[in-house]
Amino acid sequence: MALIGTIRKHSWILVVTIAVALGGFLIMDITNSAQRGGRATPVIGKVNGEEITLTEFNNTQQVLYSNSGADIYNQRSYLWNYFVEKSIVKTESDALGLGVGDVELEDLQYGNNLSPIIRQQFQNPQTGQIDREQLNQIKQVIESGQAQPNLATYWKYQEEQIIKSQLQTKLNTLITKSIFTPSWMAELRHKDQNEKISFEYVQIPFDEVEDAEVEVTDADIKAYIDDHKKTYTRDEETRQVSYVKYEVIPTSEDSAAIYADIQELVTPFAESTNDTLFLDQNYSQYDPVYYTREELNPVIADTLVTLHPGQVYGPYISGNNYEIVKLMDTKIIPDSVKSRHILRTASPNSQAEMSAAYRYIDSIKTLIETGVASFDSLARTDSQDPGSATLGGELGYAALNRMVKPFNDMIFYQAKKGELNIVATQFGIHLIEVEDYKFIENKEGYKIGTIVSPIIPSEGTQNEIYNQAADFVSSNRTLAEMQKAADENPALSVEKSGFLQENDAYMLEVGTGQTARDIIKWAYSKNAEMDAVSPDVYIYQDPVNYYNSKYLIVALSAIQPAGVASIESVREDVTPLVRNQKKGQVIAGKITGTDLASIAGQFSTEVDSAQNVTFVSSFVPGLGNEPKVIAEAFKLSKDATSSPIIGENGVYVIKVTDKIEDATDPNIAALRQQASAQPRSAIASRLIESLRKNAKIKDYRSTYY
Repeated sequence: MALIGTIRKHSWILVVTIAVALGGFLIMDITNSAQRGGRATPVIGKVNGEEITLTEFNNTQQVLYSNSGADIYNQRSYLWNYFVEKSIVKTESDALGLGVGDVELEDLQYGNNLSPIIRQQFQNPQTGQIDREQLNQIKQVIESGQAQPNLATYWKYQEEQIIKSQLQTKLNTLITKSIFTPSWMAELRHKDQNEKISFEYVQIPFDEVEDAEVEVTDADIKAYIDDHKKTYTRDEETRQVSYVKYEVIPTSEDSAAIYADIQELVTPFAESTNDTLFLDQNYSQYDPVYYTREELNPVIADTLVTLHPGQVYGPYISGNNYEIVKLMDTKIIPDSVKSRHILRTASPNSQAEMSAAYRYIDSIKTLIETGVASFDSLARTDSQDPGSATLGGELGYAALNRMVKPFNDMIFYQAKKGELNIVATQFGIHLIEVEDYKFIENKEGYKIGTIVSPIIPSEGTQNEIYNQAADFVSSNRTLAEMQKAADENPALSVEKSGFLQENDAYMLEVGTGQTARDIIKWAYSKNAEMDAVSPDVYIYQDPVNYYNSKYLIVALSAIQPAGVASIESVREDVTPLVRNQKKGQVIAGKITGTDLASIAGQFSTEVDSAQNVTFVSSFVPGLGNEPKVIAEAFKLSKDATSSPIIGENGVYVIKVTDKIEDATDPNIAALRQQASAQPRSAIASRLIESLRKNAKIKDYRSTYY
């Protein structure tokens, strides 16, 4: 719900800094839908007749995501849902006479009834306290008109989100308060929860019948779809592509060249007197920790422990890389370390907060080192870790890897006893002093530096495979031709994507990104005809090493209109279900008599039992999820035996052995509360979903993205 809070948890100071960096060209009137240069602002969607303009959409994305590393397609998806929901909530609120007044809005932004959106941004995660000073500063500059334009724009967007959130809360509350459970329903709930039944059963699994013994026809699949229309009805058109994939694999020549390059680094690495700089210059980093033998890469562990500090081993293959490793130092690792600290909390997402906390801790460090104040006294008065502050900052003994990593690495690997050290963690800035060590196992630790060179295809190899893919495209212009050519090449095969929606940017084969988006845009373009092959070769780049790792040739192979799914579009999913039903019918026809022991012997299985099952049981130990079996059990009288039941996991025959009626008087008030609690808790998600289904939504995003 708190869209802006999720996107921005930074302080207002950081927001202003980012905004200034964006520059004035980003500041546009978000409500401007007027004519520009004689042309109307493009519209990317309509909700109940209300337009969502491209300008408004882009401006929102720029302000909210200007410094975000989030996937751009996820950004747009979240924003689209936000705009749609905002319009729906406004329409419903206007019809009901609901609103958010100026006084209420001010209270939600600065007062005692803060919006969850404001709380997310200004609440200290460690203490739960709101930074009122920061919030009041923003209020002053906003109300005085002295706020920088970008901050004012950001706050305007936030106001809209707060209003939408508050209106949605009012709608949810209105519906929640109207939910009521009548007495007869409460009594029925009591009966369903408390009447119990026990029964014996025989389960004959579906694999008692071979797949070849039953035939699943299109008519069978169609009948199943008709019986489950709700499950197999789609709200919008979907399309499927078939594709041929060319994998780009490094050749032996590529591997040899990479090996030769890393081999040249062995001697300089061994002779280096500044290993950290050498690793950095060769695009490698090291973690300044001491690994135990068990923690070392098993490829090198046995060799590494025989080296002396300064010696280098490699190149060797580890995974998909060539590596060389240097033993930089060894030391005995303590089993536990006693330490104390002083903490000033700060958000790691706020450079301003972290800088202020560092300056504060540095000044405390100076006071202690010059003898002006003692560590324990300052910990009691200045540390923002309440648990240790009252103990003078004492943390006691901590075992290896029990603290967050930066703190752990400092006290175990870097700090010396009695020294004061400053370290940043996710909680803020710490002043740390190591007081003592415990050595029990006396395990030796190894500090290493590793140069890694991935074994990837050369540019020449990438180009060669691309040319093969391009030749394939030019020679095969239909799906039938593509299939025939792939059948003739053992290295190739035709595969199918899932069914794709028009605004999707994800394909299982290539993940999220521009390649997936380009394929889907083509599949929905006017140039994409059924069984036609796209003229483009689609390139997927390795997300880690940034080389072209595969090339895809795609063809449009299916179009599924909105509405009930076609047979072909759900064939793979539905066929096993229909096959099991038909197997169940075959098994049921083979069952003779009603004696469970005889039936079990007929199918080489056993008689099992279920005890004290209630009607609302969703899962029964030994039986699993079998709602048809439970329903049939409650229909039978004691000692009665059922006809064969085709369930989820096989065919069942059951015999009721006991029925226990509930003799207690129901507590209607408590039962009403229980029965109403579940639907009330679902209102927040279900209401907006229901309103969205009934709204008239026109989506034109694919025209622009």
